[in-house]
Amino acid sequence: MEKCPRDKDDYKRFLDKWNPLAISTSQPRQFENDQMWEEIEKRFDTERFHKKNIHNQLSQLFSIQKVGQLIGDRINDYDFIILIRSDINIWDYPDLNTLPRNKFYLSNHAMPFPDLGFIFAPRFKRILNTYEHCEKNLVNWDLCWAPVAEAFKYSCFKRFYSESDLVRGPLPLRLVRGVDCKGPTW
Repeated sequence: MEKCPRDKDDYKRFLDKWNPLAISTSQPRQFENDQMWEEIEKRFDTERFHKKNIHNQLSQLFSIQKVGQLIGDRINDYDFIILIRSDINIWDYPDLNTLPRNKFYLSNHAMPFPDLGFIFAPRFKRILNTYEHCEKNLVNWDLCWAPVAEAFKYSCFKRFYSESDLVRGPLPLRLVRGVDCKGPTW
């Protein structure tokens, strides 16, 4: 990511372009969860997944939970909530007017729960609290294929919702990574 273009005006450009109803920023902080780490050491190869990975995963989940808090009581003012990673470029999103509002939409590029982007109705708002789900040690480790945010989100999703609520489909997007700021396409 070091060679991807960015500058001190990125935040202002974001505000000017999107004019958000609410926004929150914070200084970076350290995220640790010793109980989770102990479970990860028992279940996974910690040469590949180390404590810094857990910091990154929890940081992402904490940010998502903060978004849920920004929405707060206004959650039902929305037809859909769209949650995408900040390193994603989307070039063709589904027509939201044609999507039934009783399902949770996600990419079909990998199973079981790729977290590149989600589209969901407010009734699925508990997914926004995956950080709390982890902090309270409610992770269903049998659902986790690796100690990664998408597995923790899946564990949280399955705690409250059914597999039949999921609709997997093509989501034309690209990860923005690498020297040319392009990554794999799904």
